[in-house]
Formats: sequence, structure tokens, C-alpha cells
Amino acid sequence: MKKRQHTVFYAAFLWLTLVLGGCGGGGGSSVGTDIAVVSPYIASCSDGSTRSSAVSVADAQAQCPTAAPPASYSAVVSSPQPSTYPAGSEQKASFDLLNQERLACGFGTLAQNAALDTAALNHTMYQFINNVSSHEEDRVLYPAGFTGRTVLDRVWYAGYGTPATVWQASEDFAEGYRSLATASTAGDGTFFTRALLSAPVHLASMMSDA
Repeated sequence: MKKRQHTVFYAAFLWLTLVLGGCGGGGGSSVGTDIAVVSPYIASCSDGSTRSSAVSVADAQAQCPTAAPPASYSAVVSSPQPSTYPAGSEQKASFDLLNQERLACGFGTLAQNAALDTAALNHTMYQFINNVSSHEEDRVLYPAGFTGRTVLDRVWYAGYGTPATVWQASEDFAEGYRSLATASTAGDGTFFTRALLSAPVHLASMMSDA
């Protein structure tokens, strides 16, 4: 989301004019008149227009028209379409918990997207195959399972938009290790989702509307 920057221009000039007048005869006397003129305070508005005020820059800025919300903003979604994750799966547990927490905070719920699921699974398998942990993939060092260096590359590869339509994406993942004796993943969806939400950086990402 691009943010507009409002630039306020300040101008104040003091003009001093001294008027000298001569009186008759050979002699003379002078009369001085000081005239002070202060230019108005100017504010540049977000729509390209300007406003002026004799009081202050803030007063001029207050006269600017209120900018309409960006067209990309939409109403908060409180009841998305049901996901296709299998009932009882860790994916469904994680997805439902995230939406529950987002809704509780007033950010609205997310919708499942098959292409993003594919991109996430591809990157998960890349890390598993190459025994690495990174938000980036390296085609030279670890070519197996490579689908894109950055998360944007990977979502495009999976069919989620194109460079012309999607230019921002983020990902959050958590990982753990288990012995063969305790290989069950039951509860991992909830556990790792809460772990990510407990970290400020991941919390900001997972609650974002971008």
C-alpha cells in the first residue's frame, strides 16, 4: 500500500516600505511610514490543490479536503467461505485458529487460496529435502525442489498472480524436531500458530491486511 506524503510549504515575508515625503520651501522634512505585509501561510493538499491562512500552517492544512480511502480498502470479512482442509487436520486447526485470533482483534478473517497453499507446501518440501531453514531458496547450492528465490517468486510460480498484478507477499513458518519415538504431529497446528503469534514480528505479519 502506497502512502502519500503531504508536504507543507511555509512562506512568510516581511515587506518594509519607507515612504519619504518633502515639504515646501528650500528646507524639508521627512515623514516615515512603516508598512508590514505578511504573506499567508500555504498548505499543499493531497489532491494537488493548496489552501492558505493568515493564522497558521495548521489552519491552512485543516482547510484541505478529506482524502477518500484507497480503493483497495474493503470491509472487514467476519465469515469467510469454509476451507477445504480435511476435518481434524493440522492445516485446518492452524487456519481456523489464525482466523479466530484475527477476528477477535478486529482485523477480519482470511480466505484459503489453493495457489498459496501450493507455494507454502513447495517451500516446506524444499527445506525438508535440503535440510535448510530459510525464507529464501538457492538454485545453485540447493537446486532440488527449487521454485523461486523469494516468497514472491514462489507464489508467482504456484500461479498466484503475476509480477504485474502481485508485488507484495510475506510468509511465516515455524519448525520443530521430533524423534521417531514421538513422531506424532497431533496438536502441532495449534502449537506452532500460537508460537508465531507470540513473536511480535510474526504477529504483525499474520495480522496484516496486506
